[in-house]
Amino acid sequence: MLGKLNLVTILGALALFFFPWIEVQCSGKPMFRQTGVQTIQGTGTLLGEFREYENEENSEGKAAVLPAIALFCIVGALAFAIRSFLKGGGHDIPGALCFIALIFLLIQAAVEFPARETEGIHRSAPRSPGPLGGIQETINEATRREITSNYLPAFYLELAALAFPSLVFVNGAISRLRKQGAVV
Repeated sequence: MLGKLNLVTILGALALFFFPWIEVQCSGKPMFRQTGVQTIQGTGTLLGEFREYENEENSEGKAAVLPAIALFCIVGALAFAIRSFLKGGGHDIPGALCFIALIFLLIQAAVEFPARETEGIHRSAPRSPGPLGGIQETINEATRREITSNYLPAFYLELAALAFPSLVFVNGAISRLRKQGAVV
């Protein structure tokens, strides 16, 4: 039973990499979405009226390495989960890999995904010398307030899908340590 649940949640975690994780909005209008795979590539999907900028040279952003490592761990966990499901036993490796993937995604969220770093937009804004400099700073500040970024439900589902096998792994590790007398 545990092998089936691990397999299903790991398959879900893999599938959720293809759903939108992040949405950037300007004045409440969605302008950009990024899936888990797109975070790795540094690309995204422009939405609505912002699609006209799709062919510009600066359409690619910074790639995120930690989600790439997480995806690699999920693919490995899936391979080991299929193997343990078919041959029985050995539920530790998929759980450990899911735990590592979860940690990497949480670290990436803590340091911000590149698509959520709206500061880069403001740093690249032109600076006007002289009396117009104050006006430009006012415009930059207004832009800072209007651009927001949010995590979408698929990102939270990704974390939840990775949390289940991770918790099973951690619980099993604690149980084994208690049997050995290492943990009170």
